[in-house]
Amino acid sequence: MNCASCVAKIEAAFATEPNQRNDVVARVNLADKQVQVEGNISIDLAVATLASVGFASEHILDAKRAAQTKVADESKEYRTRIMQSVQGLGLGIPMMIWGLLGGEMAVNSPEQQLGWGVVGATTLLLLVTAGGHFYQGMWRALRVGSANMDTLIVLGTTSAWLYSMLVVIMPEAFPAEARHVYFEASVMILGLINLGHALELRAKGKTSEAVQRLLGLQSSTATKITGYGDREVEIAEITLGDRYIAYFFCRERGGKYWFDT
Repeated sequence: MNCASCVAKIEAAFATEPNQRNDVVARVNLADKQVQVEGNISIDLAVATLASVGFASEHILDAKRAAQTKVADESKEYRTRIMQSVQGLGLGIPMMIWGLLGGEMAVNSPEQQLGWGVVGATTLLLLVTAGGHFYQGMWRALRVGSANMDTLIVLGTTSAWLYSMLVVIMPEAFPAEARHVYFEASVMILGLINLGHALELRAKGKTSEAVQRLLGLQSSTATKITGYGDREVEIAEITLGDRYIAYFFCRERGGKYWFDT
């Protein structure tokens, strides 16, 4: 999930007629990339509903463990996005400065055709590497008959690259004033959007750290009542029908009590 359109698609998928009869409601948290589903619906059906609009998902059994995994995944993704941003801006900024300083950004000679051909090949490599995740996101959306922010990014960068390569390959097919190339636009878009994603991940990482500290205050085990005595188990192992000892503090009386549930 990366935009409000994703949120709307997910909520609409759970608001279909069969689900409405079962009072199923989905609440999407875009910042945490989590969906909370309430109502008469199975886990398998909830996962399948998300898959029907192009999103892979998994059921969260242990909130603490899920938060730890999320922090690790976002940290890895942050480093990847920074590298992709450096690659895109590393090529785009010099080309933009070249154009601003009066450098030739058109194809009017065989030498320029060769030079811009090399730049075009390098730009294509970056579209595949630094921008590959945008193409994957677009493909997932198209498979379910929808579009998202990745679709817009791919259309913009690919259109600029295709037009520029056509100018490089057959400049004589274009009027002299239309032989401008826009390779710098493609890589600058990739670099800036990847940088924006990295900054977003960094901001969310600070929030995740705070949530992690709060989750750290929670107990990760429970005392299960069995026929062979009480046994301490992980919270993820709790199932319907089990009996556990629950502790609570009574503020008014200042004592500690326990009861079965």
